[in-house]
Amino acid sequence: METKVRLAANEEQALREVKNLQAEGFNLDEIYVMTHDNDRTEGVAEMTNTNEVGVAEEGLMTAAANLFRSKGDKLRAKMESLGLSSSEADTYEKELDRGKILVIAYADRDGDGYPHDGRLRGEETTLPPTGIYMSGRDNQNSNLF
Repeated sequence: METKVRLAANEEQALREVKNLQAEGFNLDEIYVMTHDNDRTEGVAEMTNTNEVGVAEEGLMTAAANLFRSKGDKLRAKMESLGLSSSEADTYEKELDRGKILVIAYADRDGDGYPHDGRLRGEETTLPPTGIYMSGRDNQNSNLF
């Protein structure tokens, strides 16, 4: 794995950092942006033609757990899913608190296919069918409605 991190004070600097990472050999689909505000993150990602960290990068379990986490905990989990250590994520999250923009390049340069959370890159996640699961008192007659 190869992860490179840049901090930007504003959107213009974030765009320069994205271009610098491209010059270093990263593709736009390997570059992610993050701020402490969801709307700002979306805007910066759109402006720079980069990505927001989503379920594909985090993994289903982390994304589900993020539903119950504080904003800071969510951001640190997203950073860790892109290869940052817990202490690095903590440091960068404090910078996001100060209004900075985080630009992260994350690529599988060693070819092992594993992102930080151990999932195979491109691995499909199978979800159960939608519906309400009901079970009988003896748990032998489970039905899907």
